[in-house]
Amino acid sequence: MKCGLKKMTFSGLLLALTLILFAGSTPATGAAPDTLILVFEQNGQPIAVERTPDELAAFVQKPVSISEPEGLIQSLFLAWAAGPSESEQNRGIRGWLPVTKADQVTVTDATVTVYVTLPLRFLTQDLTWERNDAVLRAMAAMVNPDMPITTVSLKARPAEYDPETSEYRHLDQWIAPEPPVEPKPFEKTRPEATQDSGHRAPAQPGAPGQGMYPGSLWEKSVFISQAHGWYSNGSFWLTQRPNTNDLVEDFLNAEAINQYLVHYLYNAGAGVYTCRERDMNTSMQIIDNTDPDYTDEGGWWSTTSVPGYYGADYRAHPVTATGHGYASWTFTPETAGFYEVYAWYNGAHNRSEDARYTISHNGGDTVVIQNQQRDGFTWKSLGRYAFDPADPVERRRVTLSTEGSDTSQFVIADAVRFGGGMGSIADPMVSNRPRWEESGRYFAEFMGCPTCGTSTVTAMPRYAAWEHEAWEDSVYISWHTNAPNPGTGTETYIHSTSPYPGSDVLRDWIHDQLINDIRAGYDPNWTDRGKRSANFGEINSANNNEMPAMLIELAFHDTPSDALYLKDPKFRMLAARAIYQGIEKYYAHNDGRPYHLLPEPPELFSARNIGNGMVQLEWTAPPYDSGDGLLGHAAEAYRVYVSETGLGFADAIDASGTTITLGPFPKGSIRYFKVSATNTGGESFPTPTLAVKIPEAGQQVDMLLVHAFNRLDRFALVPRYESGPLGTVLRMFLDRMNTFDYTVSHAKAAADFPGGFDSCVNPVVGAGLIDLNDYRAVNWIAGEESTADETFSSAEQAVVMAYLDNGGALFASGSELAWDLDWHGTEADRYFCHHYLKAAYDVDDAESDTLVPVSGSIADGLDIMQFDYDLYQIYGVEYPDGFFPVNGSVGILTYQNTSHVAAVAYEGDFRVVTMGMPLETIFAAEHRKALMERILEFLMPPDDCLNTGDVDGSGTITAADAQLAFMIALGLMTPTYEQACAADCNGDGQVTAADAQMIFYVALGAQPECADPVG
Repeated sequence: MKCGLKKMTFSGLLLALTLILFAGSTPATGAAPDTLILVFEQNGQPIAVERTPDELAAFVQKPVSISEPEGLIQSLFLAWAAGPSESEQNRGIRGWLPVTKADQVTVTDATVTVYVTLPLRFLTQDLTWERNDAVLRAMAAMVNPDMPITTVSLKARPAEYDPETSEYRHLDQWIAPEPPVEPKPFEKTRPEATQDSGHRAPAQPGAPGQGMYPGSLWEKSVFISQAHGWYSNGSFWLTQRPNTNDLVEDFLNAEAINQYLVHYLYNAGAGVYTCRERDMNTSMQIIDNTDPDYTDEGGWWSTTSVPGYYGADYRAHPVTATGHGYASWTFTPETAGFYEVYAWYNGAHNRSEDARYTISHNGGDTVVIQNQQRDGFTWKSLGRYAFDPADPVERRRVTLSTEGSDTSQFVIADAVRFGGGMGSIADPMVSNRPRWEESGRYFAEFMGCPTCGTSTVTAMPRYAAWEHEAWEDSVYISWHTNAPNPGTGTETYIHSTSPYPGSDVLRDWIHDQLINDIRAGYDPNWTDRGKRSANFGEINSANNNEMPAMLIELAFHDTPSDALYLKDPKFRMLAARAIYQGIEKYYAHNDGRPYHLLPEPPELFSARNIGNGMVQLEWTAPPYDSGDGLLGHAAEAYRVYVSETGLGFADAIDASGTTITLGPFPKGSIRYFKVSATNTGGESFPTPTLAVKIPEAGQQVDMLLVHAFNRLDRFALVPRYESGPLGTVLRMFLDRMNTFDYTVSHAKAAADFPGGFDSCVNPVVGAGLIDLNDYRAVNWIAGEESTADETFSSAEQAVVMAYLDNGGALFASGSELAWDLDWHGTEADRYFCHHYLKAAYDVDDAESDTLVPVSGSIADGLDIMQFDYDLYQIYGVEYPDGFFPVNGSVGILTYQNTSHVAAVAYEGDFRVVTMGMPLETIFAAEHRKALMERILEFLMPPDDCLNTGDVDGSGTITAADAQLAFMIALGLMTPTYEQACAADCNGDGQVTAADAQMIFYVALGAQPECADPVG
């Protein structure tokens, strides 16, 4: 439903109003009354109220002509200025201004202007930027997309002045000027900078722990306002928007910006400056140069000669050609995870232009080159990296070298910050809220600009103006959602009377991309509410006269239909990508170049052992724009990431094609991999993480891990109680919803089981690109995959059934397997579930978070295990499936205090274990490991190994078989399961040189045969 008009067309309503206001007639008997929507205020928030034509006529206090559409618009805003009815006032509904009528309403050049007379005290003392913006938002929400209006304006004059001579001013022009923002030290004396190819520190890596890819936005600066957040009214900390439809605007836009938009922009090479904290990690540690965890060597000295340092002083050293000196900050994280790393230094024109920071993290060492003449006097991001308190100090450190290109300059070592932390600015008390959730007025002060944070509206643009420097080519984007219900759709804004030059061009590119992408990729009927202007304080050049600025109202958070979209992470990601693409097209237009869009992530990714400790990665090129403007451009090359831990990754390895061979890796070790695509525009988001275990000498690759958990939707949002006024809010914490790396948990659980394993994403199986018969067992990691995403597609079912019919073994875990296949599936789905997974649907939600081993089953003797049912620490399994064992299977796990079976096992022509909840959500790693080992012992028993000596399968034992056995023993080849069995001539479970010798004797006839099969 559209905001403004309801239940009929614009022309129909115009006709009805004409009849009522001027003819005095009423609609025909039985006709439904038509209504208008007016936006008033209730408890500080906008509320839509309806007016029938009769009610509208009674409230209009100046005669207007509505023979043209302009008359209807005048009537609408005259009624709005008249305020709520008595009955509405009794419900706590108020007008936005201390006025009961408008002096005049004009409609000129697509602009509606309301003229009012207001008390001088209100205009000069009570009026704030918050009230100004609230009034204009209410007016804007009443403009239906069908109306010929792009600009809303309110002009006021004081009641105490002579009405004949009083001048009407735009409402924001009555607000007292704010004190000027103090510039950064030395900013004005710094030589004029140019748009050069100098070094830039990263803002936030797309694949955390890596340096920035120099994409098409290199040397462009994008300032992003996450808009509203927690603020203090002097007595309590409140959000600026309420909980509507389980969403709070103060949180939902910041979640999308921090987790999607910042990554898109960083991957395109942009410098990203957020106007609220970007790091959602609530842990923080600041290490200053006077702290015990700071050390330096090579002749550094303490000084206070340049103001703007952190703490008591800072350390300085001349730049050296060889880098013989260093400063070091050692970090001890509270928990393993990702932390944004920031450096503080006081910039000046004699600082190093290529200061060399080395971040030693869980994945390796990443070097960031930072120009210390730029972006000083604040916390400058050096990127986002993984740290683990269990790691040695060599993996938890930032080191600054004295090395540089200009030895006449100085390198500065001051403070380093790890993590976002909790709010620390008192107003008059601290918030006890995550810093990233707080209003930008507190973040600006924390970042070094105490004069920026004068209001919750203007602090963000004032901070951007303070942070912006002469060398930067910058834009300012503010991301909001709209109100009130029943509005729907997207609208964008620039300032009406004082936009910074180019703001309209920026708005147009972003608006067009948003509408195109939402319609092409999500809802073809999405409402375009138009490119608009209004005197909003956040985009007023009086508050930021440094760069083009625009504001987005993406959707209506309190309209239920729009709220459903906003709850979907895919909708927010699509919007973030569209905003990035609009920014890229804007800069390309300004620079007179073709635009270059980031590629999409690679597809059909697999990682396989190929022998001698070598691993082969394969993938296919991602899809690209097919003409509808939705996807990015084609991939030109790729970046491969490798990890020893599954947490942090080493710097990227470049790849030109869609396959790469890496290694050799140590025998028995596990390595984790992901791949991104690159082109002139920058770097894509990465693939899911895959895992490979290198078999020990004489062992084979037994198992295939299949990443099949691709679901990410509104049902995965994290419900969290926030406060009494807000209650429980649905939050988009991606690291507690789906991290696309659960092969890591499964790989670590299977690490000690003999043999190696490969992995792939599930479409590889359905496409027939991998032969399941090469593996003794397949581990299907389905997570919360369900009906929309499919736990097993028809193609995947066919491949798995053929594999099991051939005597294979399957371990499938997921919380929606039976719900999808049995309860909601086709006849073929149900057959697969009953006859191959050996499970039948019992209940959708077992209502338990605890697994109990069944006595006498393969799980007998294991500990009782707790999993993440509703705590959302790994991800919440809200609906763990309950099974009935069928067609020969038996229960091996039950849900505590219920009769529901949590897992079944089957042994017959093939072997299967099916779990109704995901293995990776079991909290204790030792429990996951113990359960996995029991399952693998069941699926891959040793008693089916035939120790024949016929390694090559020729039917005859020859010296060639002995040679193959010797190569297996030395680790020079990775055997299949059948090859390893045949080579184990003595049947002791491993292939050694002794087996090769026995096979050689058999080939010569000196020994009749190898050992009997192990039994």
